[in-house]
Amino acid sequence: MPKKYRIAIFSCASLKNSDFKLSNCPKEFFGLAKIIELRTFYWPNWSDSGVEQGLDWVFVRIKKNSAEKLDFIKKIRKNSKHLIKMENSDFCNNKTGFKSKNWIKNIRFDAFVPDCPLSAYEFFGFLHRVLIDKKPDGENPVCYECQLAGHECLLKKGKICFGPITRGGCKAFCLQHGRACWGCRGLLEDAQVKNLTVKLKKENYSQSQIKKHLTTMSFSNKSD
Repeated sequence: MPKKYRIAIFSCASLKNSDFKLSNCPKEFFGLAKIIELRTFYWPNWSDSGVEQGLDWVFVRIKKNSAEKLDFIKKIRKNSKHLIKMENSDFCNNKTGFKSKNWIKNIRFDAFVPDCPLSAYEFFGFLHRVLIDKKPDGENPVCYECQLAGHECLLKKGKICFGPITRGGCKAFCLQHGRACWGCRGLLEDAQVKNLTVKLKKENYSQSQIKKHLTTMSFSNKSD
């Protein structure tokens, strides 16, 4: 029997809203059950993980920093083949009190997955792409998912919406509920912020109004 990939989630926060158990794996990704072992560890019980024995893919979910957590993340990095950060945008981090990423900047992460929120579908989809499809993780904006779902475009109604510049994966959750995209999953790598700013100005929004919204999302330096 082939050796299974050892997957682990180290979380400082509850994952009750995102239940990442193999029993909850979407049917499209059932093939993962044959090739992975998945366990979740909650702070302060990270030391129960046996990380010293080596792990293949590790996801770290952090809310607030501490020297103790940083030391353990360094240990995870040393004993893991791939380290993935589950992170929110600056806006979500500011809401939770995790106001600076500087404390962790010296840790090398191989990738990150947006966590605002991260669904089971997106989590297992990521693993399926890297372990079975052997393809890099692609990106689409929230705007793309909004159009696929047939939701009404708020930009066409003259409202501020960050869907065109925000990483997708949330199934356009806010748009489903009649709200504009706030960009909580972070900027796309090639986000056309200036183009969106020009469009909003044509809808009679002032530079100060646009910058105020972008500053909320820590995007303001991209609009000048």
